[in-house]
Amino acid sequence: MPFEFGDEPFDSSSTVSINCVVSKGDTPIMIEWLLNGNRVTTNDAVPQIMPFEFGEDPFDSSSTVSVQCVVTKGDVPIDIGWMFNGRRISSNDGITVSKLGQKMSTLYIESIRSRHAGNYTCRASNAAGSVEHSSELKVIVTPLILPFEFGEEAFDTGSTASVSCIITKGDRTDRHRLVV
Repeated sequence: MPFEFGDEPFDSSSTVSINCVVSKGDTPIMIEWLLNGNRVTTNDAVPQIMPFEFGEDPFDSSSTVSVQCVVTKGDVPIDIGWMFNGRRISSNDGITVSKLGQKMSTLYIESIRSRHAGNYTCRASNAAGSVEHSSELKVIVTPLILPFEFGEEAFDTGSTASVSCIITKGDRTDRHRLVV
């Protein structure tokens, strides 16, 4: 008998139960389950990732950060890969990816730069399926201030001077200190 899952989509962490009823046929009857065209056995389990976070606070440039993608459930072999803003990354551009065992991968940035800000996603895949978890890395970009001058003429003690401080790029900071 045919079966269907209905019109409502399931969450990736939902549990779905399917019953197969055979009403006619000669014995022996062989029943095989397929997921995306691949045979599924009772041992096939889709990976589950322990959530990781960079945290809410942005990192300063030159800081160091590391997160681990740990697959807590799922049958091996498991392919674990990292993506940055939707594109697969490898160890480059100041980012190091290391696999530790069959179910863990570490992403490490020794010296954070503004180009490292964005969404990092860990994807774990095996024969039963794949799962992803993402976290956003926020980076404080050091302000770039246009050069300014007070001019050639000396000022008298107690006189007023004015200078414009223009930040051309970088994150706004709430305080700037001028040392003369």
